[in-house]
Order: sequence, then C-alpha cells, then structure tokens
Amino acid sequence: MAYEEKSDRLLLVGLVFAIIFIMPLTGQQVERYQAERERELRSPNRFLTQQPFDRLDVLGSYYRRAFEQQALDQATALRRGIPGYMDRTEDGLRAAALQDGAIDPEQYVVGPYDVFTVGVWGEIPLTYTSHVNPEGSLHIPTVGVIPVAGKTLKEVRTEVTAAVREQYLTGDISVSLEQTRMFTVHVGGNIRSPGPYPASAVQRVDRVLALAHMPDEGELQRIQQRYLDDPERPHYFRQEEMNPHNRERDPSLRNIVLKRRNGDTLHVDLIRYYATGNTIYNPYVQDGDRIIVRPEDLRSNAVSVYGGVRLPGRFEYHPGDSINVLLEIAQGFTENAIRDSIEIVRFGDEDNNYQRIVVNGNDVLNGSNNYVLQKNDRVFVWERPEVRREHTVFVRGEVNYAGAFPIVDGATKLSTVIEAAGSFTRDAAVAEAKIFRQNNNVEWDPLLSNPDYQRLSDLRLSRMNMEAREYFNFEAAIRRDFVSVNFRRLFFENDPDADIVLQDGDVIVIPRRTNTVYVFGQVAYPGYIDIQPGWDVGDYVDRAGGLSEAAKSRGIRIIKAGTREWVKPRNTSLEPGDSIWVPRKRDRDSGYYLAFARDILQITTGLVTFYFIIQNLAD
Repeated sequence: MAYEEKSDRLLLVGLVFAIIFIMPLTGQQVERYQAERERELRSPNRFLTQQPFDRLDVLGSYYRRAFEQQALDQATALRRGIPGYMDRTEDGLRAAALQDGAIDPEQYVVGPYDVFTVGVWGEIPLTYTSHVNPEGSLHIPTVGVIPVAGKTLKEVRTEVTAAVREQYLTGDISVSLEQTRMFTVHVGGNIRSPGPYPASAVQRVDRVLALAHMPDEGELQRIQQRYLDDPERPHYFRQEEMNPHNRERDPSLRNIVLKRRNGDTLHVDLIRYYATGNTIYNPYVQDGDRIIVRPEDLRSNAVSVYGGVRLPGRFEYHPGDSINVLLEIAQGFTENAIRDSIEIVRFGDEDNNYQRIVVNGNDVLNGSNNYVLQKNDRVFVWERPEVRREHTVFVRGEVNYAGAFPIVDGATKLSTVIEAAGSFTRDAAVAEAKIFRQNNNVEWDPLLSNPDYQRLSDLRLSRMNMEAREYFNFEAAIRRDFVSVNFRRLFFENDPDADIVLQDGDVIVIPRRTNTVYVFGQVAYPGYIDIQPGWDVGDYVDRAGGLSEAAKSRGIRIIKAGTREWVKPRNTSLEPGDSIWVPRKRDRDSGYYLAFARDILQITTGLVTFYFIIQNLAD
C-alpha cells in the first residue's frame, strides 16, 4: 500500500513537472512553428523565373533576323536622314538609291525618266542631256526621236550611236546614263504594310520588301526603349513583339513571287540569297513589278536539317530543293560531320508510315548525286564525338609570363603550369589565388547557366525547412565554379599532395598583394590600413577610430584573405588582405526583456514548487 501511494505521488510529481516546464516550452515551440509556417506561406516565390530553352531552330531565326534587321535599319535611316534610303511617299522619290557597284549594260532595262547624255567629240564638241519621256522615247536635237523603253542599256547605246552617226559623220560618239529613274512597285500579301512603294532600277527585291516591312514610329520607340532597358538583348524585332494584338504569321522569305509587267513570273528566294550572296535569287525590280509575299508555312511545307551542319533548323520548302540547296542554306557541314551517310526520313500519308533514305554527302559535294528533297523531309547529319587536340589553360595576374599554356589533358599539374609561367612575382597574393573551371554542359543545356535553375535542381529532393533553404540559397548565390586547391600548402609548404591536375579551359588567377588590412563595421573610420609589424587587432581598430558605442567587442572576427574563413583574433595572426569585422550589438526592445523576465520567473516558480513537492514527499 505504501508502495502504491509512493508511485501515485511520483506520478503526480511528473504531471506537475510536465505542466510547469514541458507544456509551456511545447506551447512556445508550437507558436514559433505556426508563426514560421505562416511567414513561409506568405513569402513570395523567389525561385526560378521560367526561361525557355534556346530554340533548336538556329537556322530559321538567323535568316529572319537578317531580314527584320534590314527593315529596322531602313526605318532608323529615315529618322536620321541618312542618304541612300527612300521614303514610300511621293515627296521622297528623289532620295538617292543604293546600288551594287556599276550598272551592267546587258541587264539594265531603260524606261521613262532615265536621264541620258549624248556627246559628239569632234572639232566642235556637242553634248545633249535629255530624259526618256513618258511614252518611252528619247528626243535628241538634230537627230530625232528614238524609242528606247523596254530595251537594255547596251541596246539603247547601240541604236542611239547609230542614229547620231547618220547626222555626224566624224568624231567620237558617247551615250551615257546620267541618272536612273524612280518608279512604283506594288507589294501585296503577308507583309506589314502592303501597297505601292518607290523604287529604282538599281534596287533589288529585298530593299523594297524591307521598306514594306518597316516598323512605324511608335514601334521604333518601343524597340529603342527595350534596348535601353536591356542592352544585352538583340534589338531586332519580331512581328508579334512589335504589336501584341497583331499576331500574324511571319512573311515567307523563300516563296516570294515577282510578277513583271510583260507577264513573266520570277521566284525570289531571300534565304538562299542571304546564304550564298547570289543575286539570281534577289533580282532587280522593274517598272510595274508586283511582289506577292506569302505567309511562312513551316507546318505543312518545310524541310529540316539537324546534326553536323553549321545552322541546324527548319526552313520553307520550295519545289526542286535538293540536298545541295539544303547544305547551302545550312552553311555546310561541320568539321565533325559524317558526310558519307546523310539520313533522310520521309513520311508518308500516315504519321507511322515513313522511310529512311541514306545519301552519300561526298557525292552531293562533287555533283555526282544531287538528291531531290520532298516537302516535310527531315535530314539528319551524324557527327563524330568532338576530339580536341589542343588543351589549354590560362594564367592571369601576378606571374612573370601570363597568358595561355598548353597542357596534357588529365596529366598536367598546377605546379608545372606555374613553373612554365615563370613562377609568381614578388607582389603576388598567392594565398588568395583561385582556379575557375568552366561548365562544359552549358553547351548542351542552356538552363545550366542560370544559377536559379541550378539551385532549384539541387533543392528538388531536399526536405529543408524555410531557415535551411534560406541558408542554402545564400550559399548558392555566392557559388562560383572554383577548383578546390590550397595554394599556400602547395607553394609555401611544398606539400605535393596539394597539387592538382588541371583540365582544358581552366583559368588560374593570381591577384596582386595589397599589403593592407581592411577594417569595417562599428568603427569610426572604416577602410584599408597598411600592415604594421607587431600590430594586433586592437591596434588596427584604434587606427580606424576605435569602437563605437554600439560595437560588440566580443564578436570581432578576422576574415582570412584566402579562405574567407571567420576566425577569432586569438586563433590567428593578421596577414595582408585580411579583413577585421566589428559587429553591432543587437538592439532589443522592452518586449524582449519582459519576455525574458517572464521566462525566468516561470522557471524559478517551477523550481520552487518542485522543491516543496519533494520536501512534502520526503516528510
């Protein structure tokens, strides 16, 4: 019975102890957890801002950028009054037109308002300047009226020279084109501003289309502002970026139709023109031309090429396209391309019905087999794994011979490269040296260059709370692609175990020694102080104006120059490049002290109560 009474008393003591000590502490933990949880839920999402992968269609964006940039340059030139560009208004018809070198007399077609000068060079020189009238004839005094419209410049020279010779039997005769005419070309179809445009006979189709695709004044201002906001962003434009309410399809750059007044129809292919520079794909415009621009169709009328070409991607198909055309547009094979086995995947009427065709690319290059493609063909050029014969590291900073140094990948060590660089200068801060290593995977996955993505990838499977994540984010934010190496151990203590093997692309940076200590925090005059022999932390703090009233003297730490480690002053000696941090006392309001006094009083009361309970039990 006495044993049971004693057990009951002990149980009662345990309950009282739990009520007095454990329950308040548990309640405080629950309150703290709830407050932390609410703060975590309210905090904004500071994780990754979604950014798309770089487009695999390098080819399409490359050539479209060339066309859109030309239209942007046209608009910019008009704003600045740069000669050589023409306005679409009638008042701007006299602007000088850019031309590609001298006119070819066999190709230039004469028309109304071309200006000619005819000279007869004899004992008494005679010159006549006249323009072709609207009816297409050239009037020459004392000679007559000669019809010239629709004829080439070479033919006009021959006919005019023959007519003049009938009147002037002696002397040399010259017929020269003094000024080219301006006329109207009509642009229609899928273009920003269809309609009539002024043109010159020395202009090609792409110039007129650039004028018709030119952004207006408001769009130009948005482009300029976008570039000012982000200078790193390319300032060419896409149609949907300029006017978000007008998301029309891009104009075709390959299937452009040029209809002549005489009924001829020409095919204009600006992508092949941009790729090869061959003007046959970008002809001169003539009087009465009509240019029809179709919408770009990459869904049902396209071919694609991937793998070992310089510009992989998709582009519009044109009847008659071949492997040779594809290689022209894709800028040819890469160095590692396997040229003898180009694979073509050709789909049938159903998605699962396709055939594989293998073509020897060498036969295509030498002209013996120019395989004709069909729309929606997919072409794959396999590549050999990249074999780099030259491996290089770079040494910068305080060495006697800075620059690039060859290495044997996987074999050359750090000490060997430093020796090849002539060792360190006497001003080198060896302890602060770093080695940067490039992340080669960025080439394959562009998002790896985004530190937010890297951090989220590392956090994905963790079970961290808010506080742990905050610290992880802090460490991730200051993370750099350093190589872990102790320069002091290697070069001052001659420890061979500290030597490391270098990799291709490593950058070794040896900073200059400052011979100073930096004091900051709660001091009157923070800043750099020259190293003085025999000085300790207190001496440098005194030189910096001494501690402020808010300084926490017991929290002073030395931040080491090489490792950035925080060390108590008594555990290290000051070295050049070190920093002295003087922290601030924590500011606490009256609520903190009241809460502290409450907790002390509660614990004291509990202890006294517990003591009396034990005394009663003992009695």
